[in-house]
Amino acid sequence: MFRIDPRCLMALLLLAFNAVAGTARADEAVPPAIAWSALSAEQKTVLAPLESQWAAMPVERQQRLAAGASRWQGMGNAERRAANARFGLWQQLSPRQKARLRLQFHRFQQLSPREQARLRRNFARFRALDPAERARLREEWRRQRPGARPGARPGPPPP
Repeated sequence: MFRIDPRCLMALLLLAFNAVAGTARADEAVPPAIAWSALSAEQKTVLAPLESQWAAMPVERQQRLAAGASRWQGMGNAERRAANARFGLWQQLSPRQKARLRLQFHRFQQLSPREQARLRRNFARFRALDPAERARLREEWRRQRPGARPGARPGPPPP
């Protein structure tokens, strides 16, 4: 069974939201590059800081950014503030923390939909606890040997 750091699930969900839009399987043809001129006026407004780099970007990144710009345009002010806050948290992470989150996201994506739903429910239950109880559970988790933790997977811990 897969274990996930509850503090990281929100970041993983953000990554999932962004990654799903631009993911291509190896057996699918890679879509053609998106010309800057093919973007909508709204997408160009959001992506303006990247205009000079656009043509040199990998196609997959162009796809993800174009999809993200479209989602941004459909967000309300509260959603935009929340997205900006999540992005700010992501920017504050070290490269090692980002790599660990990417690995955890990849592992999460490998789970069955049933297991993903179970983890989401457990995380929601955890977040509903009062802060003192969450802190107590985190400390209890830290004191356990990694192999003895509920849901522990054999092998070395993630980096």
